[in-house]
Formats: sequence, structure tokens, C-alpha cells
Amino acid sequence: MSAAHAGGATVAELRRVSVVLGRGEGRVAALNRIDLQVAEGQILAVVGESGAGKSTLARSFLRLVAPEGGAVLLEGADITAMPERRLRRLRGRMTMVFRSPGDVLNPRMTARELIEEPLRLHAPRGTDRRAEVDAVATRLGLTPAELVLRPGELSPSRMQLVGLGRAIVTKPRLLVLDEPSRDLDAAAAADLLALLAGLREDGMAIVVTSDDIANVQPVADRIAVLYLGEVVEEGATADLLRDPLHPYTQSMLSAHLPADPSRRGRRIRLRGDPPQPEDRTPGCGFAPRCPIAESRCRSGAPTPNQVGTDRRVACLRVLEGTSRIPLSR
Repeated sequence: MSAAHAGGATVAELRRVSVVLGRGEGRVAALNRIDLQVAEGQILAVVGESGAGKSTLARSFLRLVAPEGGAVLLEGADITAMPERRLRRLRGRMTMVFRSPGDVLNPRMTARELIEEPLRLHAPRGTDRRAEVDAVATRLGLTPAELVLRPGELSPSRMQLVGLGRAIVTKPRLLVLDEPSRDLDAAAAADLLALLAGLREDGMAIVVTSDDIANVQPVADRIAVLYLGEVVEEGATADLLRDPLHPYTQSMLSAHLPADPSRRGRRIRLRGDPPQPEDRTPGCGFAPRCPIAESRCRSGAPTPNQVGTDRRVACLRVLEGTSRIPLSR
């Protein structure tokens, strides 16, 4: 299990969660034995290439997909097999901002109506819904003129703010965002990160996915690196960035200039394309692309090893101290 944020209680947890998508011969394993947790006042970033399973993992935290195995917990309560009728009563406490808000926002509703809708479903009787929407809009920087517009009349960045407003207006304990900055320019993405940092200070537990560590590094307390439906490395952001131990994490970080100009760095180029779940071979899923893979990597599937007190790495070579890709290679 990953460590909870110091001083904060665990809000949401995945315990050995596996998810299979599709039917019949088209069934594929999207997630495999995922162990993750996020605490109040903590931002957990899940990073990985397209096809790694990030969206499925994000939805798993909210039980929007049914796990094939394992358990999903919200504030200590097991919601894995909870009927949807009972889950609906919890939806205001666990919310999600989807990847492309234009695909999920009702095009006939105004921004105000969209943000207010969750309050109609989940707020206690007597709630001043207009005041709550105004407070959220002010926090997000949405103007009164924008609140009367419909999604098609808003830019992608403003639509994303409406989606975020819908997600936080009920003051949830858990907020999940699936690649929220994918369609945003650099300035809008930076503004979004600043908003997430503020929500963390309110005690909210936040999970955010991205295909680029650089997009989430400024605010993430912890990072989980996902590859082919498995967490290959997880740890505190500063530790993981300073000394990435899994070869895949090293390759991801090599695409960015080091923060310290004195540190020598180079781009690690992987063999082949990112695999799809249906192409998975025995052993380590990363072995076909790994620059330091050995024959044993192709036969034995690694389980996450505890490294130190607060790092997990799924690599057969990590405990031997030989999982780092040599610079001269």
C-alpha cells in the first residue's frame, strides 16, 4: 500500500484492483492488481502513455467501472459491490472532471445550470444553490456573463472550469481529474494547477492523470507511474524526480531538461511503440522496450518491491541496485 499523506486520513483506496474491459473474446485486462490510496489534503498524480489505463484507473476510484477483483474504498467503506442505488447517495462526495468536458456537458444548459445541477441532486434541503454557484464561480474566475453561456459558446479552458465547478460545488471529499490539461494552453494549464493547489489546502483528496510528468509535477505530492495497466513505480514526487528507479520512469523523465543544469542528462529512446493491453506478453510488460531487460524479465512478472520507507518499484533488478539505465549505454 502507498503511504498516506502525513497528517491526513486516507479518503480513497484501491486494493489489488483489476479491471477487465470488453466482452467474450474481446476481453482485455485494463488494470492489474492496482494498490493506491490518496489522503485528505493530498494530490496523487497518475502518469503514463496513451493506453496505459489512466482513464480506467481514474474511473475505478469512483466505482464508475466494476472491478474484476480487489476492493474500492471510500473513507474506509467498501463500495466495490455497492448497488448503484446506494452509490448515487455518495456521488456528491466523490466527483470527477472528465477528459473532454465538451463531450459530457449538456449543450442546452447554461454554465450556471450545469454547475448547479449536482446541488439539486445532492445538497441538503434549504441550501441556497444560487449563492453556492456564485461562490464557486468566483473561486474559478468565471464571470457572470460566462455563467449565462452554453458550453458551445465557451473556449475549451472555460468549459474545463465549468466541469471543475460541477465537480467541486458539492464540496466532495474526493476529486478525480482525467487529463484535465490535455486541451489547454500553457497559461490555462498553470491556472488549473493553481486551483488544484487551493483545493488541496481545503483538505480535498485529489487524483489527477496525465501523459506527461511535467504537467502535474508542480502540485503533485505523490506520483504513480502506470504502464500497461500496472503501477511500475510510486513515491513522493521529490524522491521520484530526484532518483527514478524504474527504467520506464527514467525514460519518461529523460524527455525533459533537468532542473539542475549541472546534471548531465540525455534522452532515453525506447524500442517500439507503446503496447496495447491485448498485446501483453508473459513476464514484465515493459521488457520488450526496456534497454536493460534480461531474459528473466521476459518470464517472471515483477511485483512492486518496497524501496526504503516510501517507494514501490516493480522491477526485478531494483533490489540489486541495477535498475538504472547506464548513461554510456
